Amino acid sequence: MTPAGAGLIINRFPTCLPPPMPELQYIAYTSTASRDIVDADLQYLLADARHFNAKVDATGVLLFNGLAFFQYLEGTPQACAAVMARIRSSSLHHSIYELCCHGIDARRFGDWRMGCTLVDDEARWLALHDPSLWTTRVENPAPCEGLTLLTAFWQASIGTP
Repeated sequence: MTPAGAGLIINRFPTCLPPPMPELQYIAYTSTASRDIVDADLQYLLADARHFNAKVDATGVLLFNGLAFFQYLEGTPQACAAVMARIRSSSLHHSIYELCCHGIDARRFGDWRMGCTLVDDEARWLALHDPSLWTTRVENPAPCEGLTLLTAFWQASIGTP
């Protein structure tokens, strides 16, 4: 007869688990157009993105100033990863720079599979690209300044998301 617990391996070290994955996250990035983007290119890109985003349940907005893109997307970490993989493989742009990737409690643009607006306000455009506005501090759960600026810009341009 074997004594109770014989052959049982006990882990003497505490288990270090990674923090839980957020249920939702957002990613904000910028990129540069690879060529002149005409209206037909933009309409095709949007139709394709909306179709894919509906499949993976991603939402967000795309801003375009004629030369560069700014995109904010939100969804599960898996949905965001799938969308970003498609974005990275697109030939319409290059120099993708991720400004922020952070967990969120709720969607800001839940009604938009991919909203889009053209931006001609240079000051707002430059402000959205400022990486310091997209930092989120652990001690402050409020939305970062970049997200607040984007939401205000979108509401002024399109209407309430």
